[in-house]
Amino acid sequence: MHVNQSIETNSNLNLILRDSPPYSVDFDSLDNVATAKELNHPLKCDEFGTEVLGSCNGLLCLSNTEEDIVLWNLKTRKSWKLPIAPIEFSKDFWCCQYINYGFGYDFVHDDYKLVRMILLVLKLRSIV
Repeated sequence: MHVNQSIETNSNLNLILRDSPPYSVDFDSLDNVATAKELNHPLKCDEFGTEVLGSCNGLLCLSNTEEDIVLWNLKTRKSWKLPIAPIEFSKDFWCCQYINYGFGYDFVHDDYKLVRMILLVLKLRSIV
Protein backbone atom coordinates (compact mmCIF):
# COMPACT_ATOMS: atom_id res chain seq x y z
CA MET A 1 0.00 0.00 0.00
CA HIS A 2 2.77 2.45 0.91
CA VAL A 3 4.47 1.83 -2.45
CA ASN A 4 1.33 2.62 -4.46
CA GLN A 5 0.59 5.75 -2.44
CA SER A 6 4.17 6.93 -2.82
CA ILE A 7 4.15 6.40 -6.59
CA GLU A 8 0.71 7.99 -7.17
CA THR A 9 1.43 11.23 -5.30
CA ASN A 10 4.24 13.36 -6.66
CA SER A 11 4.00 16.01 -3.97
CA ASN A 12 6.31 16.44 -1.01
CA LEU A 13 9.33 15.10 -2.86
CA ASN A 14 12.34 15.13 -0.57
CA LEU A 15 16.03 14.72 -1.10
CA ILE A 16 17.73 12.89 1.73
CA LEU A 17 21.32 13.94 2.23
CA ARG A 18 23.42 10.99 3.40
CA ASP A 19 25.44 13.07 5.80
CA SER A 20 25.72 12.24 9.48
CA PRO A 21 23.22 13.12 10.81
CA PRO A 22 20.95 12.78 7.75
CA TYR A 23 19.26 15.90 6.40
CA SER A 24 16.22 16.45 4.19
CA VAL A 25 15.52 19.13 1.57
CA ASP A 26 11.91 19.66 0.41
CA PHE A 27 11.75 19.91 -3.41
CA ASP A 28 8.31 21.56 -3.30
CA SER A 29 9.80 24.58 -1.56
CA LEU A 30 12.87 25.04 -3.77
CA ASP A 31 11.31 28.13 -5.35
CA ASN A 32 11.69 29.70 -1.91
CA VAL A 33 14.96 29.67 -0.08
CA ALA A 34 15.06 26.00 0.93
CA THR A 35 17.20 24.89 3.80
CA ALA A 36 18.31 21.43 4.79
CA LYS A 37 16.61 20.14 7.92
CA GLU A 38 18.12 17.55 10.20
CA LEU A 39 15.96 14.42 10.36
CA ASN A 40 14.73 13.45 13.82
CA HIS A 41 15.25 9.73 13.24
CA PRO A 42 15.00 6.67 15.55
CA LEU A 43 18.76 5.93 15.66
CA LYS A 44 19.93 9.22 17.14
CA CYS A 45 23.03 8.51 19.17
CA ASP A 46 25.79 10.86 20.31
CA GLU A 47 28.39 8.10 20.26
CA PHE A 48 27.97 7.01 16.60
CA GLY A 49 27.03 8.83 13.43
CA THR A 50 24.02 7.63 11.43
CA GLU A 51 24.43 6.37 7.87
CA VAL A 52 21.67 6.18 5.27
CA LEU A 53 22.16 2.72 3.74
CA GLY A 54 19.47 3.34 1.15
CA SER A 55 16.01 4.74 0.50
CA CYS A 56 13.03 3.59 -1.52
CA ASN A 57 9.41 4.80 -1.78
CA GLY A 58 9.55 6.88 1.39
CA LEU A 59 11.36 4.27 3.48
CA LEU A 60 14.87 4.90 4.76
CA CYS A 61 17.27 2.17 5.82
CA LEU A 62 19.48 3.63 8.57
CA SER A 63 22.43 2.31 10.54
CA ASN A 64 24.77 3.57 13.22
CA THR A 65 26.59 0.29 13.90
CA GLU A 66 26.82 -3.06 12.11
CA GLU A 67 24.27 -4.50 14.56
CA ASP A 68 21.88 -1.53 14.67
CA ILE A 69 19.90 -1.22 11.42
CA VAL A 70 16.32 0.07 11.10
CA LEU A 71 13.75 0.70 8.39
CA TRP A 72 12.04 4.04 8.98
CA ASN A 73 8.86 5.28 7.30
CA LEU A 74 9.28 9.03 6.86
CA LYS A 75 5.54 9.70 6.55
CA THR A 76 4.28 7.69 9.55
CA ARG A 77 7.52 7.98 11.59
CA LYS A 78 7.27 4.24 12.40
CA SER A 79 10.48 2.23 12.48
CA TRP A 80 11.40 -1.45 12.50
CA LYS A 81 14.67 -2.82 13.84
CA LEU A 82 16.05 -5.40 11.42
CA PRO A 83 17.55 -8.66 12.67
CA ILE A 84 21.16 -9.05 11.59
CA ALA A 85 22.64 -12.51 11.17
CA PRO A 86 26.01 -12.68 12.93
CA ILE A 87 29.04 -13.44 10.79
CA GLU A 88 32.18 -14.88 12.32
CA PHE A 89 35.42 -15.44 10.47
CA SER A 90 38.68 -16.81 11.77
CA LYS A 91 41.13 -13.96 12.28
CA ASP A 92 43.91 -16.43 11.42
CA PHE A 93 43.23 -16.03 7.70
CA TRP A 94 41.60 -12.61 7.32
CA CYS A 95 43.15 -9.29 8.27
CA CYS A 96 40.06 -7.14 7.76
CA GLN A 97 36.56 -7.04 6.36
CA TYR A 98 34.56 -4.38 4.55
CA ILE A 99 30.78 -4.39 4.72
CA ASN A 100 28.43 -2.65 2.28
CA TYR A 101 24.65 -2.69 2.01
CA GLY A 102 22.08 -2.33 -0.72
CA PHE A 103 18.40 -1.52 -0.08
CA GLY A 104 15.50 -1.58 -2.52
CA TYR A 105 12.07 -2.88 -3.48
CA ASP A 106 11.51 -6.31 -5.05
CA PHE A 107 8.47 -6.03 -7.35
CA VAL A 108 8.37 -9.80 -7.97
CA HIS A 109 7.90 -10.62 -4.27
CA ASP A 110 6.25 -7.29 -3.28
CA ASP A 111 8.75 -6.76 -0.50
CA TYR A 112 11.70 -4.60 0.48
CA LYS A 113 15.15 -6.19 0.57
CA LEU A 114 18.37 -5.36 2.39
CA VAL A 115 21.48 -7.05 1.00
CA ARG A 116 24.73 -7.23 2.96
CA MET A 117 27.96 -7.66 0.97
CA ILE A 118 31.18 -8.56 2.74
CA LEU A 119 34.70 -8.33 1.36
CA LEU A 120 37.33 -10.25 3.32
CA VAL A 121 40.99 -9.38 2.88
CA LEU A 122 43.32 -12.37 3.14
CA LYS A 123 46.39 -12.07 5.37
CA LEU A 124 49.70 -12.31 3.55
CA ARG A 125 51.96 -14.86 5.18
CA SER A 126 55.68 -15.14 4.85
CA ILE A 127 56.88 -18.31 3.11
CA VAL A 128 60.23 -18.21 4.93
